[in-house]
Amino acid sequence: MKCDLKPVSTLFEEQVAKKPDSVALIQGNQTLTYSQLNSRANRLAVYLRNRGVVPESLVGIYMPQSIDAVVAVMGILKAGGAYVPLAVSNPPERTEEIVRDGPLSIVVSLSHLRRELGDAAPVASLDQDLPSNLNCDENLDLLTNLDSAAYVLYTSGSTGKPKGVIGIHRSIVNGLLSVDYASDERCCLNASLSFGLSLANLFLPLMQGVPLIVLSDEQIQDLGLFLNVLYTQRISRVVLLPPVFKRILEIPGAQSKLTKIREVGLAGAALTSSLIRRFAEVMPLAKLHNCYSASEIGTLATVWNVRPEDLVSEEVVIGRPVANTNIYLLDENLLPVRSGDVGEIYVSAPHLARGYLNQPDLTAQRFLSDPFHGGRMLRTGDLGRLRPDGEIEFLGRADEQVKIRGYRIELTEVERALSTHHHIQEAAAAAHEIGGDLRLVGYIVAKTQSTLTISDIRGHLSRTLPAFMIPSAFIFMDRLPLSRTGKVDRAALPPPGPERPGLGTPHKAPRNQIEAALTEDWMEILGLQAIGVDDHFMELGGDSLFATQVSARIIDRYGIEIDLEEMFASPTISKLATHIASLQKES
Repeated sequence: MKCDLKPVSTLFEEQVAKKPDSVALIQGNQTLTYSQLNSRANRLAVYLRNRGVVPESLVGIYMPQSIDAVVAVMGILKAGGAYVPLAVSNPPERTEEIVRDGPLSIVVSLSHLRRELGDAAPVASLDQDLPSNLNCDENLDLLTNLDSAAYVLYTSGSTGKPKGVIGIHRSIVNGLLSVDYASDERCCLNASLSFGLSLANLFLPLMQGVPLIVLSDEQIQDLGLFLNVLYTQRISRVVLLPPVFKRILEIPGAQSKLTKIREVGLAGAALTSSLIRRFAEVMPLAKLHNCYSASEIGTLATVWNVRPEDLVSEEVVIGRPVANTNIYLLDENLLPVRSGDVGEIYVSAPHLARGYLNQPDLTAQRFLSDPFHGGRMLRTGDLGRLRPDGEIEFLGRADEQVKIRGYRIELTEVERALSTHHHIQEAAAAAHEIGGDLRLVGYIVAKTQSTLTISDIRGHLSRTLPAFMIPSAFIFMDRLPLSRTGKVDRAALPPPGPERPGLGTPHKAPRNQIEAALTEDWMEILGLQAIGVDDHFMELGGDSLFATQVSARIIDRYGIEIDLEEMFASPTISKLATHIASLQKES
């Protein structure tokens, strides 16, 4: 279904008029029709306008992933403001930093979360503060246009502080020109609102009138739960990160639960040929699309409609530009490179983000005048080359930014956070492949006579950095390798070896069959030669994707399902073995 470019709220209201009684949102046992979602969003919009929200006002959203969060997004857009997601999992210091950076005019939250926000900005509790007599049947007058601010998404910043990308309505809706949804589509919101992947996940379904299943934060993190949602809710179209899709395809029995999916879109990380081949084996009837995008672009800039039968190399292809978009491959003088030569990827489009909030110098560095077709172009920092068939090949980054599972991470921000620890003399960060996926690694030169442990470092970082920016592994070094210019030579930083990390605790061998089996599993999954039964899973480099693999092994061996919450409640082999033994007795 093609549509004209209009502000997000207008396109949504058109669907409300066409399908008022059709299901818009589903989460668990809760369902909202398009008219019900519209009414709740109108009610919030009236309240926000009464509280002074006008076009260009920045309004925070602080609540778990939920139907309420979607109501908040739509209400803010209807009021004319731009929404700013504040992840509840972030450290309080980072949340306060974002609130003050705006500054945010008001934050929409829930009453039980109000205290967590402090007094940095006024708070509106969605479940408590909205008067019941507000008119919510009629839509508000439109105060925004396609170039009005719609969202501010924060990403890692090279200065050591997060930077906010100001997206406009056009950034979101331009993607509609390249996507057709069938009337029986069922989609899901499986990305956090603070993550750029959510733009396509959230808005495209609602602006085309199809049901959207909202996953909870737990279901997003636990791939076993996520897979069950895909199956039970009969999801037909899904957008995923390649590393996440890879792990889903590895879950035992996944093939039988993916039969309803007709379209898979991948974005946010490099697509590998091995994943394409695995997709063709597990989902032979589905279509696969590789998309290239960023928060600064909006929904997408290029698409490659993958044909597994045409796969003849290991190239990572991102395809051709979508509507209203030009892609340039330029050298350091902003001149086009020859076909087949490597150049930096520049995206020229009217739907580019406005820039970075309160950072005019960085905006000027990244958003340049387009010397070829006029308008503006984004310097992405990615490298690519044009293939003979006209498709663009992705070749990685040109700068010190890395992308881990779709999250853009400035290595300098991680290094600055590490260096603030009083027992660390020097620190560096780099990305290396661990267990088949790209992971962040921290390198530490401790001060003399320090008793620094990985637990100490992780605890220190967790006070200022979100979880996705905390390294999976740490390597202690006597000195950091330097280049000829005296800077840290990241290319010379060694990848993590199979040795057991320095955890500050003695190694304890397994004492029974369950502990022995789990030890073998953990060593294989985490790529380590030795693990003690009292070693902490996270300190060994474990995370939710690795935990999903452990859970799959447990199902295979014992027929017992253990979700992520249970896994992280039993973060050592000894505790997990005890939990498994108790479940065996109960059955």
